[in-house]
Amino acid sequence: MQSGSRKVGVAFILAAGMTAGFAGISAAGQSSWGSVLNSAAQVAVQSLTPQAQQAVEQAKALGTPAKQENFLVTKAKEYLAAGNYQPAIDLGSYVIATLNSKSVDAKKIVADAKAALLKMAKDKADQAAQVSKVGADVQQTATGVKNLLGSFGTAK
Repeated sequence: MQSGSRKVGVAFILAAGMTAGFAGISAAGQSSWGSVLNSAAQVAVQSLTPQAQQAVEQAKALGTPAKQENFLVTKAKEYLAAGNYQPAIDLGSYVIATLNSKSVDAKKIVADAKAALLKMAKDKADQAAQVSKVGADVQQTATGVKNLLGSFGTAK
């Protein structure tokens, strides 16, 4: 559950950033929120997949948060459509955490990608259960054959 730990990591980073921001209020009553949030965003970027990290760096060159959000949401949708779910989750989560906490598109991307990963995990578990069942059937058949072959040499 790497994505779960990333969420916890992003939440921790934001909480630490807010705490540092409160501590950074000067005697004149001025705050260093901009630098604290920027630092938190930099740390959050470091925990992204390489694809997501590259997209975030490209987005930063676009200037305004709205342009960055549009670019990252578009990239996340591309990753989602290609079945590359972790970068899609990372970009959606990044948009929500740093650019627009109310982004409906980013929230939908994260939800859809997580649902796809959950389905993949369920399908893999079903496949493993099927393989296990086949293995048990083969074992039972082998035991039956062994018993049958062993009975040929005995007199009745």
